[in-house]
Amino acid sequence: MKEAISKTKSFLQSDSFKKYAKRFGYFILGLIAILLLACGGLSIYFNRNKAEIIAKVNTKINENINGKFHIRDFHYKFLTGFPNFTLALSDVEIKDNQWQSHKHTLLRAKEIEARLNIWSLLQNEINIHKILINDADIYIYKAENGYSNANIFKPKQKKTQTDKERPETTIDEVNLNDVRVIIDNHLGHKLFDFDVASLKSKVNYDDDSWQTNLYLNTKINSLAFNTVHGSFAKEKILEGNFDISYAEANQKIDIKTKGLKIGSDAFDIIAFFNIGKNNSLFGINIGTDILWRNASNLLSSNISSKLNQFDIKKPIKVNCDIKGDLNVEGNPKIVVQADIRDNEVSIPDGLFTNCSFKGIFTNTFKPKEESSDPNSAIILTNFKAEYESIPLKITQAVINNLEKPIATGVVNSDFDISKLNGMMNEKILHFESGHAKANLKFQFDIVDLYINKPKFTGDVDIADATFDYVPKKIHAEKTALQLSFTQEALYIKKIAYKHKKNIIRIDGKIDNFLNLYYDAPEKMVVNWNIYCPNIDVKQFLGVLQNSPKQKVAEKKPVKKNVNFTNQLRSVIEKCTAVINLKADNITYGALTATNTGPQSRC
Repeated sequence: MKEAISKTKSFLQSDSFKKYAKRFGYFILGLIAILLLACGGLSIYFNRNKAEIIAKVNTKINENINGKFHIRDFHYKFLTGFPNFTLALSDVEIKDNQWQSHKHTLLRAKEIEARLNIWSLLQNEINIHKILINDADIYIYKAENGYSNANIFKPKQKKTQTDKERPETTIDEVNLNDVRVIIDNHLGHKLFDFDVASLKSKVNYDDDSWQTNLYLNTKINSLAFNTVHGSFAKEKILEGNFDISYAEANQKIDIKTKGLKIGSDAFDIIAFFNIGKNNSLFGINIGTDILWRNASNLLSSNISSKLNQFDIKKPIKVNCDIKGDLNVEGNPKIVVQADIRDNEVSIPDGLFTNCSFKGIFTNTFKPKEESSDPNSAIILTNFKAEYESIPLKITQAVINNLEKPIATGVVNSDFDISKLNGMMNEKILHFESGHAKANLKFQFDIVDLYINKPKFTGDVDIADATFDYVPKKIHAEKTALQLSFTQEALYIKKIAYKHKKNIIRIDGKIDNFLNLYYDAPEKMVVNWNIYCPNIDVKQFLGVLQNSPKQKVAEKKPVKKNVNFTNQLRSVIEKCTAVINLKADNITYGALTATNTGPQSRC
């Protein structure tokens, strides 16, 4: 090692090395001198031909626009962009011919750099290699009648054979720095507004079509597909790279990006925009893994205000599809699909744990109707969760019409009924043991995002239930019960109630149960058929008497689910019972009757 270092030092100190080093230094100095002379020559050329160059630039621009192009000043930037010739234009404005009627300037820029190809310039041709727009405002306006100030650009003439032989003006690179871009579409009630911190694009041409890889860093002020409902991704920072291509044949722009940052989340996006006069359809597909609140806050206010009342603890896989017409008034069609696995879902009424399902949101539930809140729906499939530790399964549920939401579906459950104590007011019912199975078709309104007056049809089977009905001090053991909810009535079947040493068998029917339960419990009539071997009438009447009114206790915070048991107690106390009683032996004090079958009403 020491020997190698010694040889290196000897070589660096040798005369031959010093000789070559000196020649290399002269070579570098020569290159610098040539560069300075070339730039100086370009500066002299510009100063001598300034008027002619500007005239050519103006000619090139005015050849392609129907409007006015104005610059306050221009100068040559020494050494910038070498070997290209960099011309800086100051205070640039481009206006269309109808500016006086709408007052929206297409382009207003403090500075625009145009880098021109030197060899083309020396041959009296203007070939712009690169455009840099700094500190500018771009405002693309479309009126209600379909007119746009972007129509300032004249249509290209068809090429002749001689045209093909001449070099064509192309812009290979476009950079924007601190540029505000507004696309204000009054025809379709759409507003796109961006503060572009940086945009860098290199363009490859294929005849009249082109492709580019574009880097963009921008703040989204507005991404409103319907200005009535507000903006998507408002006030979010967007940063990433885009692969963009334009096909002249069908006048279509295609966009692809992976890992695009919007706020703190990454997105994969595929989009297309048709820009022909007779075709302005667009489509955007977005995929991501994201937290619920982050996703909700990217949506327009009419949607996020509702979704923010819910929450999902862990990130979810989401795909969003947006399709519409830029020239058509109204909302685009939106379909959002989400896949939730082993998550926690909070709703205003409570919390679902161990929750898994697939969800779809659409604002075009009925395809032939317009995209709107009344035509919106949330569809849940293969829903599995625990609510207050009670397992629930729903094959499919639909929440329809988000303006006045109605939820429908079928729920199945199989659980120990002691788990109901978490949902019940223990001053009314308390369960010790037993098992329940339920298969119920449900329907309920959602008012201010809370479940309101749920109605069920279907069956509930309860076996071996031991519980206390506290207001009557009733203790039931090993009770079996079958409930059958229909649109016409509630059928109560096969109740086997153990009272002391006797088994009391009960069945019953409540007509119009679904309508009377919430709205008129005092009109409810319960028809009971009761059989027992032995019965003490005094005890039996004690059970039937109304509970004494309790003093109003000091209000304490209670669970919302307690409302369910309070409603149940109200129904029990207000309804009327018609009893068909059959007993082998009836006792009332010292009196005893056998083989009886009277009817009573209470």
